[in-house]
Amino acid sequence: MAARRNETRLPFVLTRVFDAPREAVFRAFTRPESFCHWWGPKGCAVDHLRMDVRVGGMTHYALRFGNGEMMWGRAIYREVEPSRCLSWINSFSDAGGGLASHAGHEGWPLQILNSIVLTEESGKTRLTLTSAPIEASEEECRIFDDGHASMNMGWAGSFDQLAAFLREKSVVLTVARQFDAPPETVFDAWLDAESVAQWMFSTPGGVMERVEIVPRVGGGFEVFERRGSQLATHFGTFVEIHRPIRLAFDFATDREQGATRVTIDFEARDGGCLVTLTHELDAQWAAYGESVRAGWAGLLDGLGLTLLGETRVAREIVQMREYDAPRELVWEAWTKPEHVDHWWGPNGFETRTQSMEVRPNGLWRYTMTGPDGAVFPNHQFYMDVAAPERLIYAHGAGDEAAPPHFHVTVIFEALGARRTRVTMTSLFPSKAARDLVVEKHNAIEGGKQTLARLAVFLETVLE
Repeated sequence: MAARRNETRLPFVLTRVFDAPREAVFRAFTRPESFCHWWGPKGCAVDHLRMDVRVGGMTHYALRFGNGEMMWGRAIYREVEPSRCLSWINSFSDAGGGLASHAGHEGWPLQILNSIVLTEESGKTRLTLTSAPIEASEEECRIFDDGHASMNMGWAGSFDQLAAFLREKSVVLTVARQFDAPPETVFDAWLDAESVAQWMFSTPGGVMERVEIVPRVGGGFEVFERRGSQLATHFGTFVEIHRPIRLAFDFATDREQGATRVTIDFEARDGGCLVTLTHELDAQWAAYGESVRAGWAGLLDGLGLTLLGETRVAREIVQMREYDAPRELVWEAWTKPEHVDHWWGPNGFETRTQSMEVRPNGLWRYTMTGPDGAVFPNHQFYMDVAAPERLIYAHGAGDEAAPPHFHVTVIFEALGARRTRVTMTSLFPSKAARDLVVEKHNAIEGGKQTLARLAVFLETVLE
């Protein structure tokens, strides 16, 4: 009987809603480190995997069952639209990647055209799978139709595994900001090296050493910032550039570590642009989630100020002092409550610590009582802790759920065995906010007095 594609039969269709963003679901189908955790029927494991997810590319895999038997399969891609849809011709295969028949089901079509379409639903993802035989005889199509029930069980079992993987293996962070600029302007700021150097991964007191951007899919960015003696590195590989709607890149801070997906959506709204940044973290970094979220929030704040024409220098207060004490001792004086309560704050202020956890995502909660008896609650949220060299934290007052008032980087630089330079850089959300604390609260003089009190305390410790 002549082989032909039967266009009149209804395809097999299955839908499922996953509690994960589209990017995470698409990545599970297209990235080997995700694919191998869920693909195939329950009770089997991916034993061999080679992926080339591009139009005309092929994924070749082997599934090993509990009894030791191996089953080979392959997928040849027809359509690849990141985070939206994927279609491929699925077939049984052999160890060499050739076409093979279904060993356990005589008459099963040699080639099945599968497609998935992903749509967003209130932060979740609806996946619609469609399957139909191609270049199949009428008998093969009939056998395929009769197999819908078993296909439903098989795919449902695989999707159960996928849902479990998405719950256990990833943490999804989302940060949004509204900008008073058109989407094209905001989008372009992510791909312009001069703009990026002003706000992307920059920290108070950091010195941007190099920014390189190759703005094409497959290209990427490199951002290097000097933070004390450390060179902070950030790398991205662009996987989607759809101006001015969406930008996606695989992000890492170390080339030797696995990358995670970051997606930025740009939406024209209220005469400006709403930016929604989604970062899919591996579950092993879940403990650092709030610190990562705060980092992205600060980055978007910096982007907003750059779009308004404000520079970092205009928003900073930089203060420096040298001490005749070893760096380790100065670090301890700054990070242990039994020490810091003795010197923190301007002249006449008394500091009392409620709790202090100097670690990434940790908090220092304390009150400062002024000369007039007024009590000021404060907290510092630690974003980066590198003992005994660097602290980066967000400073707030009172409501811990409110945005921080400013961000601070403290660099402890050893100038010898018994001398240390401390550089404290405070970065405010705007020039106006910086000028307000200088003029109204005498912030520069207050900082000088605080650092001077540390010198007196260190002298008493060293006596």
